[in-house]
Amino acid sequence: MNALVINFFSNSEDVLDYVLKPLEHIRSNWDVIWDCDEYLEEEDSFGAELNTLINEIAEAKAPVNYHEHEDKVALFQTKSWDFIKKNGHFWEGAEYKSILEQGSFDDHGQKALVLSASGRIKAALDREQYHIDEMEDAHKMILCAILSIILYQRF
Repeated sequence: MNALVINFFSNSEDVLDYVLKPLEHIRSNWDVIWDCDEYLEEEDSFGAELNTLINEIAEAKAPVNYHEHEDKVALFQTKSWDFIKKNGHFWEGAEYKSILEQGSFDDHGQKALVLSASGRIKAALDREQYHIDEMEDAHKMILCAILSIILYQRF
């Protein structure tokens, strides 16, 4: 699955727009360049960290239920935000990406988020969505938010 995951991220406009551009206030060189099988590691870019994250996701054992790992992160945030709760399959009270972002501060090493990302990618591949730019939009936006959150936490 390693090569499939690496190819899943290859030369992606959506990685630039939805994962890295939101982090441009941290590092101005968000417009990374794909070079054969990885992103170039240029000065003031997230190229190195993005490559490391892609490889970490590629090596992770993708869970069948990636939502359970996102729920772990969301539960961390319920300690601070008593106004959020899970109703059925959905979290209510705040934007889902905000819940994951804030809860990620307690996700040591972002382990739950990495597993969630791995599971989301496996689900996309199982649905014959072989590139992130081809993913169904709602799932892609959450995956991109998760990747951006991980990179932010690790900066």
